[in-house]
Amino acid sequence: MLPHRASYQVAAAIELWIRKLDADRLQEQRARVGECAAHELEHTRPWLTLIVLPQGPALTLLRPAIHSAAMAAERFDVIVLGSGIAGLSAPHAAARMGLRPLVLEKAERIGGITVHSYGIIWVGCNHLAQACGLADDRDDVISYMRFIGGGQIAEDKMLAFVDRAPEALRFFAQCGIAFRLIGGLPDHYFGTAPGSRGAGRSLETELIAGNELGPWRQRVLV
Repeated sequence: MLPHRASYQVAAAIELWIRKLDADRLQEQRARVGECAAHELEHTRPWLTLIVLPQGPALTLLRPAIHSAAMAAERFDVIVLGSGIAGLSAPHAAARMGLRPLVLEKAERIGGITVHSYGIIWVGCNHLAQACGLADDRDDVISYMRFIGGGQIAEDKMLAFVDRAPEALRFFAQCGIAFRLIGGLPDHYFGTAPGSRGAGRSLETELIAGNELGPWRQRVLV
């Protein structure tokens, strides 16, 4: 994320990037940006302004214009690069806190690298497990994470994850995102690692029908 309360000229940033493209592709890329530059999620995600950039090294070439406050025409509190699970979670949380977020995505469809993974969420001591009567313990979660870290773990970051992940999960559940425990999926080193559990830490989101996305159905990677 870029600095809080900074001003950004999004149109100028895209224009700067276009000028650095190969001359033979200039006309094609201009047309593509014109077709998908700014979209408001009016029905499914009204808090999000999404700008889709064509394929290319957007991050590197956007920096000069992003830091040019003198060219600013629009104001955003939070700028997020990429639209994977983290890239869409961050602006959602920002909007709930009264901030104005912007997501920049260089691909033609949103989803990021998350689409190519199973998308499992691992959270110890979570409220869904507690509601099902599955006992867990903070010290056991820490012991397990230290084991899988193999001595290469950053203690402060690990403890922050252990303590804040259950809070984050509950926050997004309260935002209306439906989560569920994955039955039959124990910790990877269950029975081997200290603090492991046979159930209750692996979660996923409930499935939704594609037509619930409305016009955004064709803009989401599957």
